[in-house]
Amino acid sequence: MPVVAPETVARQKLQLILQTAFATEQFKVLMDKLSPSIGSNGVRIGISPIVSAPAPNNEKVLNMSILVQFYGKWKQEVNPDSVIDPALIESYAERFREAILNNDPKTNQVWYFRVLSVTYVDDPTGNKTRFEANVLAVGENPAIP
Repeated sequence: MPVVAPETVARQKLQLILQTAFATEQFKVLMDKLSPSIGSNGVRIGISPIVSAPAPNNEKVLNMSILVQFYGKWKQEVNPDSVIDPALIESYAERFREAILNNDPKTNQVWYFRVLSVTYVDDPTGNKTRFEANVLAVGENPAIP
């Protein structure tokens, strides 16, 4: 029987949460770190591991940091007068935070998620059409019996 890493379980749970939260829009949720150029053909969401380590106060607990990249659609043109109101990406970020808060994975590998940060990064044109989130997944440390 193949062993499934807790990070994989966490990413799969996040993928399901995001697909459900944005089902109306049908945004593509990919299991990979996205290139900064992504988004000219539509919204893409990437999920990739950052780091895993035992909790400082309890080695039986595994803390897993996961990068969620929500890259909104951007227009491939050079226009220094282009203005994009960040309200749209801020609303997507709020929906994302609410979806994480309201979904409990309830597995041994992943007990719960917490959004540690949301950073609004520039798209290739310099506008704010995207965010990157650091999500903490907390679960049982399989390395400690």
